[in-house]
Amino acid sequence: KKIKEPEAAAFIFELISNQILVSELEITLTGDDFTNRLVNVQDFKKYPKNAALAKKNKTMLRKEDTDLCLDLKTLSGKLSKIDKLKEFQQNHYQNISETLRNKKVTVNEKYLFQTDLFLNSNEFQLDEKYKNELLNAIKLLNKISAKPKKTSLENFKKAFIRRYEDEAIPLVKALDFETGIRYGSESE
Repeated sequence: KKIKEPEAAAFIFELISNQILVSELEITLTGDDFTNRLVNVQDFKKYPKNAALAKKNKTMLRKEDTDLCLDLKTLSGKLSKIDKLKEFQQNHYQNISETLRNKKVTVNEKYLFQTDLFLNSNEFQLDEKYKNELLNAIKLLNKISAKPKKTSLENFKKAFIRRYEDEAIPLVKALDFETGIRYGSESE
């Protein structure tokens, strides 16, 4: 059976809207660094064996793409250099900001860099004075907090005693939705 173009297009759009088919440039939370992925996508189009595929798909690498690829590689290299430094050096960050401004890229410098903190310790402790302050704050909160409402477990316990008294019955029977007490229901 031959599939008609509108039907095929509708199917593809459905795949896209359900995010089964996504762009290779889609930002992800896991995996390779996004800058590296962008560079790799651009590099893919440069190799001769991929040139035929790129030409067929009308995605030949333009000069702007080559420039972008080089810029991304340069910026990626600068970021890698920062990652290897043992101490903070603001001039490296300013250099990257300057590079972006020179390329007419508009960025909010407040959000330009993101860092992750990795702590290499198996044990972290609060100073003793903070422990005491925290304990006193918790005691105060316990005193001024309202008494907790009856929990589902307490309600179940009362309903169980009311219905079965001292009788030993399987828990499955007591929890049965139709014949038992129905743990967690409001009408216990």
